[in-house]
Amino acid sequence: VTYSGARTTTQSVAKGEALDVSLVVAPVTGPLTSGAVIPDSMTLVASYQTAVIVPKGAPKPDISNAAAVKKALLAAKAIGYEDPDFASAGWGPAEAIHNLGIGDQIAAKSRLCANNTTYSPNATNCSDPSGTGVTRSTFTTQKGLMSGKIDIGLLYLSDVLVDKDNFTIVGVLPRDVYTPTGIVGFISKRASDPAAAKALLQYLTSPEAQAIFKEEGFEPHK
Repeated sequence: VTYSGARTTTQSVAKGEALDVSLVVAPVTGPLTSGAVIPDSMTLVASYQTAVIVPKGAPKPDISNAAAVKKALLAAKAIGYEDPDFASAGWGPAEAIHNLGIGDQIAAKSRLCANNTTYSPNATNCSDPSGTGVTRSTFTTQKGLMSGKIDIGLLYLSDVLVDKDNFTIVGVLPRDVYTPTGIVGFISKRASDPAAAKALLQYLTSPEAQAIFKEEGFEPHK
């Protein structure tokens, strides 16, 4: 069993590395066009859900529909999420902001946080090297929420459940705002045991496994 980030795994599959079963984050164009996987084996296992988080004790905004989410983001003083150029966890927030048509309106208060960085208490003035008006910071969204420097965070639900006592998880973004990021399984054409690989994918979509995915913050496939 080998673990790595979404981009690294996708690249490994596309290069044809000897992986019996690969779980990659959608979109899956690279693996499909690589010739390294069996296309008919493509199986949606589960999906990452984007959660809305606020500091502990803060009022919970209404996020029941697109209009409510738009109102909450426009009212926020600082919004934190991972940089979509570097982390798949930023794709959902970026899509939602685009679909809501508020990118320009919230750019100045958006904090694109680098993945797996160390929080600096002095990082109060975020730089904007791209010149887009969107600030990039050196502290994580979670730490920003706990310190009060961010009042709405948009992160993978599965990533924040472990720290749920440190802030308040309001819920997940509604489906009319964004599409959860799928986790897709493939069997390699170089699988050492194709039958076992197929059995693993079947298990991952079984009721038992899907219940575990749900408990851990993922949207089950079924």
